[in-house]
Amino acid sequence: MKTPTAGRLRHKVRFERQGRVSDNTTGNPLGEWGVMMSPRSAELLPLRGGEIVTGDRNAGQSFFQCWVRADRETTGIRPDDRFVDVTSGADGRIFNITFAEVMDAQRQWLLIQAEVIQGKDGLPPR
Repeated sequence: MKTPTAGRLRHKVRFERQGRVSDNTTGNPLGEWGVMMSPRSAELLPLRGGEIVTGDRNAGQSFFQCWVRADRETTGIRPDDRFVDVTSGADGRIFNITFAEVMDAQRQWLLIQAEVIQGKDGLPPR
């Protein structure tokens, strides 16, 4: 697996974690998303796309891999967290994290795999 170099870190991403206020009926967290750490430089690479059928409609899916430098804060990222692309002109794309692990022998880079969400509820931003 080819790890990035500092020159390829052209994006800025902000990591967020959801507060743990439990819903009595379903047990799902309902808390607000809060910023975990200051924005990090990252390399975002598209992986693949696809479609799923939801309610008799096709919905697109876009998957990315994100590389960030591994440090004490970033190694605490979990699959139930998310990140927001805060790069100028990115329109605040939101990504649900599906995988996050340090993937190089020198333990310098964290690989994150994620799915894009267009807006807060899966809808395009207005």
